[in-house]
Amino acid sequence: MNKKTIRYVSMVAALTLLAAIVLPTAALAATSGPSAGSITVVQVAPTFVYTTNTSEAMEVYSDADLTIPVTTMTPQVEYYVKAVVGDANTLADLSTVEVILKYYAGGSTGSGDIHTDTGSTQTEIVLTCSDAGSGSPTWTFDGGSGSSGSIVSLDCSQPTTSATSGTYKFAFIPGKVASQSAGGVLANAGFALYGYVENSGTEAASIWYSDASSNVKKGINWYGETAVNSSTVTWTDMAPGTDFGGTGSAKTDLSVDYVSNGYLPYGDGFY
Repeated sequence: MNKKTIRYVSMVAALTLLAAIVLPTAALAATSGPSAGSITVVQVAPTFVYTTNTSEAMEVYSDADLTIPVTTMTPQVEYYVKAVVGDANTLADLSTVEVILKYYAGGSTGSGDIHTDTGSTQTEIVLTCSDAGSGSPTWTFDGGSGSSGSIVSLDCSQPTTSATSGTYKFAFIPGKVASQSAGGVLANAGFALYGYVENSGTEAASIWYSDASSNVKKGINWYGETAVNSSTVTWTDMAPGTDFGGTGSAKTDLSVDYVSNGYLPYGDGFY
């Protein structure tokens, strides 16, 4: 092998060594740079949480510990409604939790979306928790204009909003003229329960209450009161034997208020 051949072989070896050093660096450089893709965060709709019957997600109780469910309620007495809801993005994502008690005649019950309904003194109660995912929610009662019912905000409560599910508790007092009804099965008149939950993305879910015993309505017990507004009544002297039509035997300056939500228990009529 002459000197020219040796120089040629040496040059090829050097180029080969250089390629071994440079090419991996060039290959690595080719994998860097801006990406043309994107990442999308999906908003998940809230839900009511139950396994078999919606009574597991929504129920009315007589005690603040939510252990004694009721089939009938008495006006002017405090009751408690639970609404068990969930959100995969945590409950902090919720904006509204609502429970509506709406009167239906015997043989019918609720269907469809009624979350935009307003209250009525005799037939509808709307309980709302606004800013439900915040640390200071607002609790409201709508029982119609002039209703004697109310929300008891101090007894209402929200779950830990960092959790993905929990119980919202509404404490309320039914108004005096909420319609008297037996409740219970579909055949009876009564108040059906509707629940609604909405998140900050305006995605929502709703349910109508039912339980394993076909108890689909809550009843309202009879309520009545009489208020005599006249503090005193003055009678003049009357001669013995004067009948009810006689002079001075009738008084017309009396004021009495009667309030009732239905028929008297002994059937004397509607007041």
